[in-house]
Amino acid sequence: MMMFKVEKFLTIKRIFMVLVAFCALFASNSYTEAHYPEYLNNNPNLILTDGHMDSGTYYDKSSVVNMSYNPPYYKIAVNTVYVPNVARGNTAISNVTTQYFTYDYENRTLDVAFYNHSTGQWWYETNIKPGQGMARTRGTLNPAELAFFQVYGLKFFNLPYLNYKAVL
Repeated sequence: MMMFKVEKFLTIKRIFMVLVAFCALFASNSYTEAHYPEYLNNNPNLILTDGHMDSGTYYDKSSVVNMSYNPPYYKIAVNTVYVPNVARGNTAISNVTTQYFTYDYENRTLDVAFYNHSTGQWWYETNIKPGQGMARTRGTLNPAELAFFQVYGLKFFNLPYLNYKAVL
């Protein structure tokens, strides 16, 4: 009787181990995390600010221009570069955009303007703040924050996930 229980236990244990191995096999193949290089082409001037659907947007810290210093209002321009399929190894830049950021330090709001080469029109967004929808903040909030820190040494929004040291 005791031998039967031991065999039953070992059979259940083997089935369990096979199921665990099976799940691990499928989990590892069904989900892979995309790798977005922190610096494009290992260039410390091109810093990743957004990765989405294998493509990346990079902040060009060598392009920053302080356009207006009139506290509490500031205006900074910076180039961002777009690289499709960067998570798959592509390093060719497909688009360079100059973004113009206007900061209101008292109200901690940001206005953004840039020329959209695809549509041939200017794009504007006003009163941007962290926590708003991705449609308003994607591609603009992080470069604006890095530009302000790079020029003035101050964190405008103090975004906890951003690598501020990368622009120094």
